[in-house]
Order: sequence, then C-alpha cells, then structure tokens
Amino acid sequence: MASIKKSVKKTAKSLTKPYAEKVVLRSSDAEVKSPITAKKIDLKPASSMDELMSRKQDKISVPKRGSILKGIVTEISGRMLTVDIGAKTEGIVIEKEFEEARDYIKSLEIGNEIRVYVYSPENDRGQILLSVRSAAGDWQWKKLEEWMRTGKIIDVRGLEINKGGLVARIDSMGFMGFVPTSQLSSKLAVNLENLVNRVFPSKIIEVDRKSNRLIFSEKAVSEAGEIEAKKEILKKLKVGERIKGIVSGLTDFGAFIKIKVGDKEVEGLVHVSEIAWEKIDKPDKVLKQGQEVEVIITDVSPDSGRIGFSIRNALADPWDEVETKFPPGKKLEGTVVKIASFGAIVQLEPGVSGLLHISKIPTGKEPKAGDKIEVVIEDLDRGHRKLALGMFEETPMIYR
Repeated sequence: MASIKKSVKKTAKSLTKPYAEKVVLRSSDAEVKSPITAKKIDLKPASSMDELMSRKQDKISVPKRGSILKGIVTEISGRMLTVDIGAKTEGIVIEKEFEEARDYIKSLEIGNEIRVYVYSPENDRGQILLSVRSAAGDWQWKKLEEWMRTGKIIDVRGLEINKGGLVARIDSMGFMGFVPTSQLSSKLAVNLENLVNRVFPSKIIEVDRKSNRLIFSEKAVSEAGEIEAKKEILKKLKVGERIKGIVSGLTDFGAFIKIKVGDKEVEGLVHVSEIAWEKIDKPDKVLKQGQEVEVIITDVSPDSGRIGFSIRNALADPWDEVETKFPPGKKLEGTVVKIASFGAIVQLEPGVSGLLHISKIPTGKEPKAGDKIEVVIEDLDRGHRKLALGMFEETPMIYR
C-alpha cells in the first residue's frame, strides 16, 4: 500500500494544476478516475519508463482539430483568453478569433465554463489555439432577443439599398439586419441613399435565428409617440376597405399615401407592383405628389404601425372582359414591350399582354421592343391570365 501511495503522489505532481489535486485514490482496488477522460487508470507500480509515460498520456486528453469541448476560463487579458480544457497545456484564444468575439469575451469572468472549438491542437509554439465564435454567436443571438424584448435603442449603420429597404449593421457586434422601408420615417424613406454609411438609432422588432433574420425599425424610435397613437387608429381599419388618399411621397419602390381616419392622418405604402395593372418601372411616371387616389387596404399591422395599399385593385381588372375583347381568332395591333429568348411579350392594352412565341416569328421579321405589330389571338387562358399570339399568315405590318 505504501508503494501505491508513493506512485500516486509522484503521478499527481506531474499533472497540470488544478487536476493534480483532484486525483483520488480508492484503496480498495488501487484505481483512480481521471477528471478529464473519466477513464479508470491502473496505479500499480510501472515496470519501465515507457509504461509510466504511457500512463501519463492516458490521464490527459489530447484535443483534435475541429473538436468542440467545454473548458474553464482561467485568464482574460486585453488580447488573449486562456481556457483550461484538460489538455497538456491550456488553450488560448488570440488574434482574429479574439477580435471577432471581443464583446462576448468582455462578458466572461474567470471560472466561467464555456464551449470552445479546437482550431489548432498545436502551433509552432506548442500552444493549443481555440475559437469561441460558436459560443459568441449564441451569446449574440440571446443579446439581440433581450434587446428586442426590452425595446433597447441601438445604433445601426446603413450599408446598402436593397429591394424593399436598407441592409444595416450593428457595428459593435458586426451583426447585419434589414430595415424595411415601412420601418423608416417618411422623410428618410424618400431618400435611402442618404442612409448609406450613416449611423442612426433603431429598435429590433424581429429576431429569427433559424432564418438568420434580424429586422430593425428606425420609425420605432423617431416616431415612437406617433406609433402608439397610430396603433389605435389602425385598429379601426380593415383589409379590403376602399378609401381615398393623397400621394405624399414617391420613391423607386412605390408611393406613400396619406389617408384620413376621423380627424387623424396616417400614412401607408403602395408598392410599385400595386400601382397599375400594367408593369410600372417608375412610380413618378404615373403618379404626382399631392395627387388624390383611391386605394384598397391590403395589409394592416397595428403593432408595427404598417399599412399596405393597392391602387390597381381599386381599378377595374382588365382581364374581367378579356374573353369578350380578345376572343381567339381576333386580329389586332399590339406593342412589343419585351424581347426574350423564347419570344416577344406584346401588350394589347394596359394590363393585358400576350406571348408571341419565337416559333411564330419568321426569320428576318423579328420585332424590337417598342414596335407596334399586328397579331392574332391563338389561345386564351383567363384563369392563368395567359394569351398566346401569332402573326398574320400574310406579311405582318411593323410600324416604327
């Protein structure tokens, strides 16, 4: 028994602290359990130096690149995080890995248990390099959810204009999200270019980690009082309701419409695709500031203060009479509005276009966008809003 205790004492001294203090002798079977590997280790006297070294390797885990381990924070400095992962040396988080997780590391204290990724089991200095990006990511998403829950005002920087709004970033975290146009005050929404590379206060209104989706609202800060009042007004509106309004702003993606509800005014958006039955490239080609229009309410969200309108739905649908006006066999003139690899799109009247398939176009008679061309209705599918066109059998007339 005395020789066993001496062997335990000698082995314990060779282990990196604090694990040397955790080796427990069970005198009944002369075995210990490693606190790192949880494996039973034979403590009978070694017959050779090789056997003794082999036993030491069994007691200490050897991390592999790509492993995800739990460790204890042992030191935090200005440019380095040291983590005890039960290996022959402590692991460290330095340089780029440290910078990318700086905010997360600031939240840690010595003694905290964290998850780490083994970036390199051993560099040229014999150090184990670790990454805490995954753990930092978890922390960041939880922080974003907390900010949304508490309504914290945060600074975001506009990065680039995208369809329907502005891509923005929380500089302090390097986290990117999106500011829909509907979540910008009307003054800012009219000129999105002014927000690129500009920092402005916002609130988080949606966090969806599964979809990697983060939504900001500038309006929730700049129009906080108005939004609360607006919620009560919006509760009085219903989807499908027809109402008159005034064009209060024009952008490339649509038009802002101001409507009156009782003695209060609220503003909503008509997307460019909802302005007319035909395709509109620029809203200012068909609408003017201050113009009175009739709209249909397509969306009402009191909580976010959002209203969606449609001008085209307030107009008669040209396809309602298409069977009467454009029966198969009828010959008429149309305007080529688009040329594609499969043929030409020909507009017969605003909101009603058909396809002149490439197989119907004689070689050398190919029309161009903007040409007026004589066609014949070959087939009609009102349910799918499709018209198949053909050219006259005789030489077609093309006007330029």
